[in-house]
Amino acid sequence: MGKQAKKIELKSPDTFSLIAIYTVNNDYRLAWLLNNVLNLQIQREDYSGEIELSLFSDRNSLAPIHFLLIENTPEVVKLFPNYEQVNYFLKVSNATEEQIQEAVGKIRKTESVSACSVLKANAKLLKFVSRL
Repeated sequence: MGKQAKKIELKSPDTFSLIAIYTVNNDYRLAWLLNNVLNLQIQREDYSGEIELSLFSDRNSLAPIHFLLIENTPEVVKLFPNYEQVNYFLKVSNATEEQIQEAVGKIRKTESVSACSVLKANAKLLKFVSRL
């Protein structure tokens, strides 16, 4: 009897997409811009993990779609060296593909954002972000 390969799927408690944001803005300024452009209410969140990083979320919102802004430029080390040029990740949970594309389009039109795209993230990135 031969060995059989098994496909392992990483599943998160929620379905999410990651949007990469390239900007020179600091975290507060970007959170303010996203609140205005996407009509959000994300706020700074306390995070005590292995690395000190900046997180902004709307976890207190009753909306079905949730947003989490994750800094990729902490003082000590980049969270994901493969995405070294990405300044922030925006985790968008429970949104349709159309809603994701609409958000990306609005973020791209923001003057101080140099680029924005939906990531095809690797397993390591997905595992880390799903814990946040």
